[in-house]
Amino acid sequence: MPSDESQRSRRSLRTTRSVRVAEVLSRVLITGGGIGTIAAVTLIFVFLVATVMPLFTSGEVEAEGRQTIRFDEPLVHAAVDEYELLVALLFRDGSVEVQRLDDGSVVGRRAAFERRPTAWSVASNAEKLAWGRADGSVQLATFGFETVFPTEDELPPGAEALGTDGVLSIEDGVVQRTVEGALRAQRFHFDVSPPVDTGLGAEISAIATVPSGNRTVAAILAENGALVRGRFTVSPFDETLLTFRSTALPHEVAPGAAPPRFITINELGDSIVVAGENGLALRYDVRAGIEPSVAEAVDLLPGSDASITALDTLLGHGTLLVGDSAGGVRGWFTSQDPNATTPDGVVLVPAHEFERGAAAVSAFASSSRSRAFAIAYEDDLLRVAYMTNERIVAETRSDVDGVELLRISPKEDGLFAFGAGAYERWSLSVAHPAASFRSFFGKVWYEGYDRPDSTWQAESATDDFEPKFGFGSLIYGTLKATFYSMLFGAPLALLAAIFTSEFLDRRLRVPIKSSIEIMASLPSVVLGFLAGLVIAPFVQSILPAVMASFLTVPFMFLVGAYVWQLLPQGIALRASGWPRLALMSLALPLGLAAAAWCGPLLERLYFAGDIFAWLDGQRGHAATGWALVMLPVAAVVVVLLATLVAGASFRRWTSGMSRAGVAARDLARFVVGALLTFGLAWVAGTVLESLGLDPRNSFLGAFDQRNALVVGFAMGFAIVPIIYTLAEDALSSVPQHLRLASLGAGATHWQTAIRIVVPTAMSGLFSAVMIGFGRAVGETMIVLMATGNTPIMDMNIFSGFRTLSANIAVELPEAVVGSTHYRALFLAGLVLFGMTFVLNTIAELVRLRYRKRSVQL
Repeated sequence: MPSDESQRSRRSLRTTRSVRVAEVLSRVLITGGGIGTIAAVTLIFVFLVATVMPLFTSGEVEAEGRQTIRFDEPLVHAAVDEYELLVALLFRDGSVEVQRLDDGSVVGRRAAFERRPTAWSVASNAEKLAWGRADGSVQLATFGFETVFPTEDELPPGAEALGTDGVLSIEDGVVQRTVEGALRAQRFHFDVSPPVDTGLGAEISAIATVPSGNRTVAAILAENGALVRGRFTVSPFDETLLTFRSTALPHEVAPGAAPPRFITINELGDSIVVAGENGLALRYDVRAGIEPSVAEAVDLLPGSDASITALDTLLGHGTLLVGDSAGGVRGWFTSQDPNATTPDGVVLVPAHEFERGAAAVSAFASSSRSRAFAIAYEDDLLRVAYMTNERIVAETRSDVDGVELLRISPKEDGLFAFGAGAYERWSLSVAHPAASFRSFFGKVWYEGYDRPDSTWQAESATDDFEPKFGFGSLIYGTLKATFYSMLFGAPLALLAAIFTSEFLDRRLRVPIKSSIEIMASLPSVVLGFLAGLVIAPFVQSILPAVMASFLTVPFMFLVGAYVWQLLPQGIALRASGWPRLALMSLALPLGLAAAAWCGPLLERLYFAGDIFAWLDGQRGHAATGWALVMLPVAAVVVVLLATLVAGASFRRWTSGMSRAGVAARDLARFVVGALLTFGLAWVAGTVLESLGLDPRNSFLGAFDQRNALVVGFAMGFAIVPIIYTLAEDALSSVPQHLRLASLGAGATHWQTAIRIVVPTAMSGLFSAVMIGFGRAVGETMIVLMATGNTPIMDMNIFSGFRTLSANIAVELPEAVVGSTHYRALFLAGLVLFGMTFVLNTIAELVRLRYRKRSVQL
């Protein structure tokens, strides 16, 4: 029979119900928390993808109707109101007809001019016209629609009963009721100036105009070959009084040669292009204050036997659209070229070329809102394209035979094709034409740039702005900020963790570790505020001393270490606690004091007395900068030589000496090595300068107060606590018997730490570094406040940058929901998400490899 004691023993081994319930709840909560975390991350990813996907969808063109126009004269111009209720048609015989788009009824008809024009010019907004006549005179006109909000008393009977779905015809327009209940009228207006004599005395064969306020700049070509640049000015006292001043340009038509057919002028009015059907063009430099001249001769159809069939300009008049008889479409604009021989220093370049059509190009239509444009081919193919990224947004086929005129509606939501006595209408959805994989992640040639580039500039105050959505500069800025912050913070945190774990007195570990962990409680906005408003101006005021501190502070710590070896062993052991830590702490102020003294001296001796002018390349030699950059490389080379080449000789030399003797000779070797390091760095800098290389074009450069150096300080301070804490925990978790075995085999504490403890804890150390890396990649407030926030790609440590996270924080509140800009910012978030996911995956694979190796120990 079992005793009472054995029964109590069995009862004590039973698991109570409360423990079992707690175990089940813990399992459920932990499992649910893990699944919930995975689900949350997955949902975030799905949301980002869903928001971004519309960027890469194609546009749509949907036919909405075909109207027949009865006329004998060809159509020369058409305008559509912003609500697509009316279309105004201008015929070559001078008649103007205004029709409703819903039923084709005519609501207005008038005569525009008495004499038949010989040349036309239409501004990109399709509201400003100019035409030349056979007598050499020019007329200007406003041809468009205006929106007014009349009262019901000002309208014909029946307007009071008008619903939101109804349209009422009035003279030269229509009226409809808005969803708010107000009446809104669209009226056609057509104002023509009196003829202005240009003084050419011959028929106008080509004209191009650019309106600007009460002035209109024009380039006019006459049938006799005369070419002028003129300016029409409306009198501020009498709007009907129009004056014209012109400057003759050197232009002659060769005998028997066909006169030029096309002429354009840019928005500033200082560059004119005259082109013939054969593709040969002359660009004139007509800048103010200089003698007009031919800047360059260009073949707009290089390597082709085709002829130009259509030529137009995009919004802003800076880009030429050239269509040819072979179906080709190119975009040309002027670009800066350091090797240009032109008087204005720019050359006309074929920056963009589109997919070739099967038939000749018959017409272009530029959008008044963006760099989108429409192309009509003679085989009735219609395309809508976007110039910047050479993207074909949408295409369709027209039922109108022989499209002669195209128009994109003011809101970019309608496309109109005119020809053969009829016009066809399509609803147009261009979606996000500026978005493409190339424009986001490749290099695009933007108007006026000297080469293709990847940059970010999503908004501007001008209508003809070309949005730039290149992530290259943002990704580069993110990596640059991460690199400098890790360069500053990771070594400091890891060395501090090794020292705390392996060398610091155990009584001091807890307070020291707790003090460093408290640093993590500082908000990043506070660090950013201090970096931008305190650290950045302070660094600028003592920049020579700051640069010198990178040499003097490590040098003082090394000198202190070698001097510590000179102490008798008994004293060194007794002072290994607080005294050694206090003495080590003196190295920092001594190094800073040495930097404060050496900085101005080095500036006078090696930076031509002004380090900012030296950085800007205004004075001094490149060898100094190269010596500074090559100093770490030279130090590594000297250490390797001292260890591999002279290490055995030094051990034989010091064999049998006392501890003090070995320490003294070791100090002497350090001094010699330091001198060799500086000498080798200077020799390397001199050699690189002799090769024509200058670090001020790469690692160094012009100084900006808020720069990568300041970010490195601030973000390094932010990531030190997390790297230090995790690294110290990893080192402390190494089994003690490994340390004792190493010490028992005769290894020193340093050898034990480097060759035993660190390799064993490598998986934890690597994880600590990668977590710090992820913290630096996603940091927002510090880089937002401590840099110039400029999206540039520059290796210079003294220049600013913009990161993906800072860009999202700055621009998302201002972005229009659903716009290309808005979705591009979410794409930036997806890119940041992908970067951290890939890096963390790689880091986990590496960590697992280190962990397998440490388990084998």
